[in-house]
Amino acid sequence: MDVFAKNKDYRKFTIASFLSGAGNILFYLALITYASKLRNYALAISLISISESVPQILQVFSGYLADRTKNKFKLMVWLAAIRFGLYLIVGLLFASGFAGWNLVLAVIGINLISDIAGSYSNGLQMPLVVNIVGDDEVAEAEGFVSGINGIINMIAQFIGSGLYFSCLIPV
Repeated sequence: MDVFAKNKDYRKFTIASFLSGAGNILFYLALITYASKLRNYALAISLISISESVPQILQVFSGYLADRTKNKFKLMVWLAAIRFGLYLIVGLLFASGFAGWNLVLAVIGINLISDIAGSYSNGLQMPLVVNIVGDDEVAEAEGFVSGINGIINMIAQFIGSGLYFSCLIPV
């Protein structure tokens, strides 16, 4: 926690990461809510959950590839731009009147690609964190981020499961 309080650059970087994570969670909850209105919503929600799990499984490989990547910072910027473009497409799909299962399947596919790119980008961040905080504070910095991310993910899973079970109960 000291490194977060004392290091301005690390604090900015960490807050940006938390905001990105919060955006991912809000997107997930919005997609679950939309999918819950479909016929055969349990299948839609299951597909969304599977698509959210695949990038976590592939994270082992993306971490390996990230370690071998040259010019990590430039690639992180490109991946962020690509992910922005993908979510812009999602926004346009929602605004276009595209609806139902076609919309959900398209958004699941786009989100899967974005999450895999995000997982790879997260692997690229470690050298940047080391440069920001220094070798002696890396463990504290990563522990802080892991703890906060764990809390955020736990809250998101609680809300997501509440939405899922609320869909199962007839009104």
